[in-house]
Amino acid sequence: MDNDTLKSIGIHLQALRPSEQIELPVNTQAAALVGLGLLYRNTAHRRTAEIALRQLGHLPTGCKPHDRESYSLAAGIAFGHIMLGRGADSAGLLADLDAASVLTAHLAGVWCSEERMGQGAGASTGTQLQGGNTFPYLVMDQDKCCGESAAAGAAVALCLTYLKTNNQVVASRLQIPANVTLGASRPDVVILRICGRALVLWDSIEATVEWVQQQVPKWAEEQRQLQEAARMRLCAIAGGCLAIGLKFAGSACTCAKRLLLGQLDGLTRHNSLPKTPSGNVTKAALHMCLNVVALSLGMVMCGTGDVEALAVLRRFHRATPDATYGDHMARHMAVGFLFMGGGKITLSTSNEAIAALLCACYPVFPKTTSDNFYHLQAFRHLYVLATECRCLCPVDVDTSLPCAVPVELTLSGPVVLCLTAPCLLPELRHIQTVKIASARHWRMSFGNDALLSAQSPSGIFVPVQRKTGGLPYAEDSNVLSLQAVPSSDPGGDEDGAPLLFETDPEANACFRHFAQSTPDRSLFIRCMTADAPDMLPSCLWLRRCLGNAFDSLSPAEAHCLHLVLDFCAARPVECLDERLLAALELRLGTVLRAECTQRLVRDYARGSGCGSDCAGGNGALAACVAFYGLPPLCELRGLVTKGMTLRDGGTLLPSALLQLLSIR
Repeated sequence: MDNDTLKSIGIHLQALRPSEQIELPVNTQAAALVGLGLLYRNTAHRRTAEIALRQLGHLPTGCKPHDRESYSLAAGIAFGHIMLGRGADSAGLLADLDAASVLTAHLAGVWCSEERMGQGAGASTGTQLQGGNTFPYLVMDQDKCCGESAAAGAAVALCLTYLKTNNQVVASRLQIPANVTLGASRPDVVILRICGRALVLWDSIEATVEWVQQQVPKWAEEQRQLQEAARMRLCAIAGGCLAIGLKFAGSACTCAKRLLLGQLDGLTRHNSLPKTPSGNVTKAALHMCLNVVALSLGMVMCGTGDVEALAVLRRFHRATPDATYGDHMARHMAVGFLFMGGGKITLSTSNEAIAALLCACYPVFPKTTSDNFYHLQAFRHLYVLATECRCLCPVDVDTSLPCAVPVELTLSGPVVLCLTAPCLLPELRHIQTVKIASARHWRMSFGNDALLSAQSPSGIFVPVQRKTGGLPYAEDSNVLSLQAVPSSDPGGDEDGAPLLFETDPEANACFRHFAQSTPDRSLFIRCMTADAPDMLPSCLWLRRCLGNAFDSLSPAEAHCLHLVLDFCAARPVECLDERLLAALELRLGTVLRAECTQRLVRDYARGSGCGSDCAGGNGALAACVAFYGLPPLCELRGLVTKGMTLRDGGTLLPSALLQLLSIR
């Protein structure tokens, strides 16, 4: 807590200096009150919470009665921020204030008497509400409008205090009573109560039409023909959509998007309004509900620039030509959410972010530029507190420029999500690992800690290394250009061939050299796409070993062949074709099973010379000795006799060699 900021707020807030009479506009004091709540956010500070709760039922000196609405709402927002999500602890922290009962009384249209507040259960008088609950220090205000003016602030405060607590008792207090009609409660209060109840029961929110319909009171569903029931139904649906927008803010959830698009399209076509005073009320409520659903859609698809959502918002804007200043503000806010930060910034769903979004997307919008009667227009900018930059941007280390790379996200659950970066990530606390899943770049993966450390106000930048021969995705959106070369024209024309290796002239010239031979070209492409050009001579030599006779191998080559086969059996190599290795093993098995080879090895083991009837006998024998790494002749005779293992490695004699030597 910053003392200098507190002093600055205290100068502009009479509640912090009750002994002095400060002549300040009510809008200034309302802004200072919300600033006090933001300063003590999520602290459950006893003194500050008491001040905010008292101001919910108090009008500053010198202010006009019609200014009570915005000031009470500011007090509710301040109290909600101070007690943000701390409702489960409020019984011990603020037990003497009985905040839940005070807020419930304000919801019922009861005004809090500041003189009696804090007297507790010992008060001699009190107000009894529906259900038999008596609240001391609460008296019924004679002016019904004054009592209702605190209902919106109380709903916001109660919602934020018990945010995500899944408290059924508090949720029942926010529920629309069965005997209340829209004529006895304002549309914005109905929306706030429906949305607040859903936010308290956070885990129960579902992006389904059935869940939205469950928010509508039963009497409104049963009496659909009544205009009053139609208004209540519209407000209940809007409240449910606002809760879905807050729950799935910045997630680009497809289910939530489809639901909100359907609800917005249905409300836009709802144009059969009667030309009566009651019809004007319905029309105003309909515009409020349309604005709320549009904002909810913008929150869900925040930062995605979704074309379908933009088209619906534009169609919705053209369908209501009689829009007021507040209607334009709501629709432009929705479009602004959609393209927030140029696609780099989105919204969070933390407690602090939900509280800021609820204040910024308050359902009542101004009629004129100077209208601050219900809600201070400056609070619309609080959405900034809910933003965060979750744009994953791979950067090519060679060019230092952003590049398109497929990534694979492992979320808690576990759930695997495949995206193409640059892209907006889900909330970082839900991500376990991020893996670069591109065939054109070196594979790498990093966990949540590395992701958080790489996060900056301008994005999450990850360096990636492109493999040799792989074109950037911006130039080639197919799997790989190298594999798409037509076999009928292996060399390509003079204009097309450089597209394969335009960044590497040597690789381009080498490709032209091997273009006339399909097998050689295939090996070349495999080595280049695996970013292992140094493996090309080895791969070509292995293919030559497959076509030549075994006795033509020198002892050194036979030993290298043995090492290559053993290494590939233990660890597959990307640039080596498995079919080539299998063909080599089959070729070697055929050679070793030949009668000539068996006789050569037997003669060597017995100490006799190589027979003259076997052409190339010395070469074949040398290749066998080098390939199997046979010990000197004096040691081999003892091993053959006893059937023991070789000397240093402890490895058994090869089974094929044992069969040749007839060892059982």
